[in-house]
Amino acid sequence: MNRQTPSGWANVHVNALGLLQFGLNPRLELGRKTTFLLGTHFFNSGALSYVLLPGDDEFFDLGIGGNVGLRHYLGRDGPIGAYLGVFLEYAFVRTVDDVDDLASYERQVLIPAVDVGYRWTWGNFLLDVGALVGVGVPFAGNDVPLGPSGCVYEDSCNVELGTRFFATGIVDVGFFF
Repeated sequence: MNRQTPSGWANVHVNALGLLQFGLNPRLELGRKTTFLLGTHFFNSGALSYVLLPGDDEFFDLGIGGNVGLRHYLGRDGPIGAYLGVFLEYAFVRTVDDVDDLASYERQVLIPAVDVGYRWTWGNFLLDVGALVGVGVPFAGNDVPLGPSGCVYEDSCNVELGTRFFATGIVDVGFFF
């Protein structure tokens, strides 16, 4: 079932589980045995973004990112079979508390991660199943009052930058060209 080596050296794929997790992350992958990946991340397209990213009394407003990565495929036939990779993403995330603190919270985050999985191919179509495990490291934040009475409490607009560990499942679908 996995014997067909794809004819192209480039592919595009997207994690279909992103709709249930932290959003769609379409990526371009270039290479054969060791590949370079370049992608964007649309956090607003994932259900868990609305549940896990906001704090108390906040709602998730906006999330967008860009990422690069390297993967090495352990099989002998190019970009199929088991793989191990590294991943680095920049993300901008904004949450809003318009009930209690009356503030908007903007965070810029670097996300280093490890990417492991297995790829099957059928002609030029691909399916990856795996996991991405990493840590979100905020490096900049901006807390903005909402209206003239914003930042109600003394610590309402006190920039807090907390590191978060995470893991996501991968079910990439795509094609080679």
